[in-house]
Amino acid sequence: MAPRPPCPEKPLPESQQDDAPIVYIAFDVPAAPHLEVEGPEEEEQELRGSNLLKRCSGAFSAAHVGFAAATAGSFAQGLFWRMRYVELTSHRISYWASKTEQEGGGSGSTPRGEFEVCEIDDVGVHGRQVLIHFASSQRSGRRNRGRVALSLCTNSELEAGQWAEAVRSAAAARLLRVVPSGWNVSVMLSGNNGPVRRVVKAELSDELVQVIQHVVDHAFICKRTRDRRGQEVPVRLQVQKVVSVQNVAAWMNYSEARTRIRGAGSATPTSAYMALEPEVLTATSGFSGSLGWLDEAANEHWLFHGTRVSSAQYITDGEFRMDLAGTHRGTLYGRAVYLAECSSKADEYSEADEEGLCRILLCRSTLGNVLVEREKRPSAPELEEQCRAKYNSVCGDRWAAVGTFREFVLYESSQVYPEYIVYYKRMSQADLLQAIGTISNENDVDGVRKLVPTAARLAQTHPDPQVRYRISLLLGAHAATVVPALTECLRDETALRRRTAAAALGHVADFCSLTCSSLTSMNEDARSQQKIHIVAVAVPALTECLSDSNESVRRAAAQALEQIGPAAAAAVPALAAMLLDPTEDVRCAAAKALA
Repeated sequence: MAPRPPCPEKPLPESQQDDAPIVYIAFDVPAAPHLEVEGPEEEEQELRGSNLLKRCSGAFSAAHVGFAAATAGSFAQGLFWRMRYVELTSHRISYWASKTEQEGGGSGSTPRGEFEVCEIDDVGVHGRQVLIHFASSQRSGRRNRGRVALSLCTNSELEAGQWAEAVRSAAAARLLRVVPSGWNVSVMLSGNNGPVRRVVKAELSDELVQVIQHVVDHAFICKRTRDRRGQEVPVRLQVQKVVSVQNVAAWMNYSEARTRIRGAGSATPTSAYMALEPEVLTATSGFSGSLGWLDEAANEHWLFHGTRVSSAQYITDGEFRMDLAGTHRGTLYGRAVYLAECSSKADEYSEADEEGLCRILLCRSTLGNVLVEREKRPSAPELEEQCRAKYNSVCGDRWAAVGTFREFVLYESSQVYPEYIVYYKRMSQADLLQAIGTISNENDVDGVRKLVPTAARLAQTHPDPQVRYRISLLLGAHAATVVPALTECLRDETALRRRTAAAALGHVADFCSLTCSSLTSMNEDARSQQKIHIVAVAVPALTECLSDSNESVRRAAAQALEQIGPAAAAAVPALAAMLLDPTEDVRCAAAKALA
């Protein structure tokens, strides 16, 4: 249930609601004890007292509050203040005209105004004053509306600190119930009085950065579309750092939308959301679970969004704006939030800053019931009408239509939460070739493990045959360091990486020089008499892959053993057993390898 917004005594005129903040000022609040509200089952505790309070519609500035406070207790206080009875509980801040009214019962006990504690987005202390801001305006959908604020002026700085701590404790306890575990709500409520409230951005550890690098690499497909606008297609996006976004207002909107869509999908056994075919690319990376739990019942996925430098900051501080949709590239499917399963597609919309850093957003996306559109020239109004009536999102399948990428289109911005800002640099073909040579010559084992699988994949999939040839030739020239890294990938948890590694080993076998220095299964005389591909050290691991649960991995392993040739003789029994494989393509690959 959505939190109730603060209720002023009387609504402001419509002409003032959009521009002027609503400001409450309370003076002479008595000292308050520390309010303990830890844990989900905290007891109802209260702070209360009779206070001078005044609502005003001017700008909420230090000068204004200071002038108003200066009049308290003087003959001029009536210009700014009214006596009110204020009460803080673990759920809300309320006020009445007097304590008698609050205790009167019946209709008289209804507060004149209320502020939900879970809506507090900032608590600051300035001398004797406690400044409390509320996030209601952030979730109101009215962008120009001022933020609600409450000012309490105590008898001493000590009392102000006690009140601030009590309010923060109450707000933190409520927030922890609605935000993901691990969010730093204490920093959100620290009272820094910055321009953005209830938003924390924290840089991820190197370990998690590598996880996101794996996802970005896995979702990278070298293709050029007109959205690239003549720029060179990079061969890799090299992640420099990743920032986690903790935005309470955006998360609550997203969580509500996800819950609603999940409920619609599970209403009946026949209304469960159908999985896309093929699967969303990020879901097959094997690492998406490391980024956070996904709600399968709501068809939730990780998707990329490319944008300008300034827009990345704006979106993560606030929200996606539908009125700005298409101002950067276009709106083929109408005004909506456009997301991509391929990191290379999102990169087309990203722009580099003066240091060469680009930014893409890795977003939680609730797709729900997906309408797949394969037309080359879709009708945006019809799609939007269908989506709002029966579906939750559109998959613009440009892959099927024109051979490029699939795009995911959401007409409700609340279905997207930008959880990570990924900072990266574009790596060109020349950069990649130089990096492979450098890490191989320096025997940089860690660098080889990180870069070689990506290079091996490009050697097989890059659209330019000359690029494929150059990368393959370089991998063969440095086979002594490349082969162990690819052999390690044969035991990876991700089927795609196992298949890529197997295919790359066979590919490298065509380019590497003949050597026997790394083989340990033969005696010294045999090694000196017979020249064998260095790739033969991977034969045991490739043989294990012949019994892999994934048929594409089995086929790639058989093809690699064929390319290795006589040095793979130890795999003959396993290849013979594969002649009974249930998949025809795998049987054919085994037969060719045996021949």
